Amino acid sequence: MSLARRTLPVVLVSVGLVVLAMLAYFLIDVFLLIFAGTLLAIMLRTPADALAARTRLSETWALVVVIVLLIVLLAGTSWLFGHTLVDQMTKLAQRVPEIAGQVRESLADYGWLFGSIDPAGWLSNPGGFIGRGISVLATTFGVIANLVVVFFTGIFLAAQPRLYLDGLLALVPTNREERVAEVLDATAQNLKRWLFGQLCLMALIGVITGVGLWLLGMPYAFALAVVAGLLEFIPYVGPILSAVPAVLVAVAEDPQLAIYVTLLYVGIQFFEGNVIQPLVQNKTVFLPPATILIAQLMLGILVGALGVMLATPLAATLLVWTRMLYVEDALGKRPEASG
Repeated sequence: MSLARRTLPVVLVSVGLVVLAMLAYFLIDVFLLIFAGTLLAIMLRTPADALAARTRLSETWALVVVIVLLIVLLAGTSWLFGHTLVDQMTKLAQRVPEIAGQVRESLADYGWLFGSIDPAGWLSNPGGFIGRGISVLATTFGVIANLVVVFFTGIFLAAQPRLYLDGLLALVPTNREERVAEVLDATAQNLKRWLFGQLCLMALIGVITGVGLWLLGMPYAFALAVVAGLLEFIPYVGPILSAVPAVLVAVAEDPQLAIYVTLLYVGIQFFEGNVIQPLVQNKTVFLPPATILIAQLMLGILVGALGVMLATPLAATLLVWTRMLYVEDALGKRPEASG
């Protein structure tokens, strides 16, 4: 009887951990969408707080002004460049089968080197290697639904951050509230700096890529530049993915042009990695490359495209938590010693 009493708690705890692990696995998409909404809230709240500090506007009205200005900016950009972007994207999508066929023919003479290559297969199943989540995110409904969730989550969090912060602090012991508040504040500051750096990199890489492709006479230069700028949000993996459609289009046009386009993308990434990124990281957040790649690999396998997109800010968050809650609090090491 005593053995049964000792064993029962162990069994119950083990079953509880298994259930929690299963729930976390099945709800990980929801957690990532909430995290994406948190990033949006930080992006909206940062300029709103700065505006409120420099004017007589309240925090709420400052946030309203920021959102309105953002909508006006997006609408103006769409009015100026939207038609060109949509036209180029549509034509590029329509030419995908033709481009795939031309690439296959261009590489036919090198079958001994590349083996059986089917670009059409890549394009029809681009996410077969990256995890279970991408099949859902690839559908139009899935993308729209996710964007709606992220948008409203970000708006609600930005409008009343103190409400949700107090709710989180209510879940921790009273003697730990102050420390948890410090950790959450440090996490928010870290994410602010990372977001600022990524937005600067995205804009700069998009402009440089667009100018370079235009000088080379590449078709769909504007659309490919937008793709390069957006995918810059995903460190290391994003630039490689953005180069693939550009090189495929160039191969379909002229194999020699493909060489120049490849050199352009390699040169841009070399310039970014050795000049731009160190300057940005000096002012924002440095993350070890291996940490980013491991996080992208793990979340890509578990979740898919959404996990790869959010792997870097999640890694930045976990590094802050590890340093403050484990290295400093649990191990008792000073930040200088842990660095």
